[in-house]
Amino acid sequence: MGDVMATLRAEACDSRFEAAIRARMTLRVLQVFDHAVNLEGGGQLWTVVARPRFAAPFTASIATRRSFADARIRLGSVAGWREGRLALSSDVRIDFSSCRTVSTAGEEMAWDVAAVRRGLAALDEALAASGEARGCLLGYRRRWLGETRTLDAVSAFVWRRADDLMRAALAGEGVEVAARGLVGAGQGLTPAGDDFIAGVLCVLGGVGGSDARRVWRAVADGVGAPGVLDATTRVSRHMLACELAGQAASTHLRFRRALLRDAHDVGPALTELLSVGHTSGADFAAGAADVLRRLVLLTGVSGRRR
Repeated sequence: MGDVMATLRAEACDSRFEAAIRARMTLRVLQVFDHAVNLEGGGQLWTVVARPRFAAPFTASIATRRSFADARIRLGSVAGWREGRLALSSDVRIDFSSCRTVSTAGEEMAWDVAAVRRGLAALDEALAASGEARGCLLGYRRRWLGETRTLDAVSAFVWRRADDLMRAALAGEGVEVAARGLVGAGQGLTPAGDDFIAGVLCVLGGVGGSDARRVWRAVADGVGAPGVLDATTRVSRHMLACELAGQAASTHLRFRRALLRDAHDVGPALTELLSVGHTSGADFAAGAADVLRRLVLLTGVSGRRR
């Protein structure tokens, strides 16, 4: 690009990012990736992501094929406001003038065991057709689909701790200890254990009914206990804090609604979800589906393990 500054147009953001734009908040570059830049300001983590129409808490999305890693964005530098645009570097600035504000809070739906069974059946069909078995999804397939493929050491470790958390949450005891064992388990910016928990919190947050609320509260109390989130990365702490506050990415909310109400969209929603990260989408899907399986069993309505 030389010395010519490219202006990228933001397509969507949530209400928090919109407020930061209006306030011309001072944002400092924290992390730079090919398709995302993480910023910090006002005690929060903010993200600019190159995914058109994508919505998530504290996030703005843009449409570009350009790598942020090649845009001379310096860690620790201040992303300054120039003529109403956010300058990430001498190469790149972002225009928010036509940015849409998108809600990141999903609707709550009454517990409908028949609809959930349809959603889970559609998920099983999609998994069988695709062969998808990354991360915790392999543990899900072994437990609920009766498959015998061996988990790698890390996935087996995370899955055991995920199972511990789910058993504790449904029993209503030992949840904090189990949460401490799972939070931060795995690798990457959002370790697999955290993505699994995010799936659990997100799907339960969309379900009405006493059992779902009880399990959600148990998991939330365990994850939110003092010091538990200190065990993981800043990005993951931010993600789980948003899920605890009832806020989630559009990919998460779409998958939740598909499982709970719209079985015909489960396959496409899963495909979109799996495009996020290396195993983040798979781990999230496993958490969401696993806790729903357990709730179906709890109702006593034909949720038989296969």
